[in-house]
Amino acid sequence: MTHLNTHPWDEGIAEIQISCGAYSIQDNLSKEKRMQMNTSTGKHLQFLTQMAVSSPVFKLLFKNYHNHYIQVESLVKQMAKEINEQQQ
Repeated sequence: MTHLNTHPWDEGIAEIQISCGAYSIQDNLSKEKRMQMNTSTGKHLQFLTQMAVSSPVFKLLFKNYHNHYIQVESLVKQMAKEINEQQQ
């Protein structure tokens, strides 16, 4: 299971998009086949994104963004409270 956290999952996203993009613009593809390919590609990209998010670097980045969001939200609420008090 450890190799899942060290594998560069996000590096595969661009390769998949390039390959599927070239395939999907072929004229001889039926609508059903194109929709099936888009659905499969979407599911695979979602999997890769979830795996990338599970890496320690992304967990730390998410934690920092979340803390920043909480602090900004607190400041905005405080400012709104002060503005309401000034208007009364």
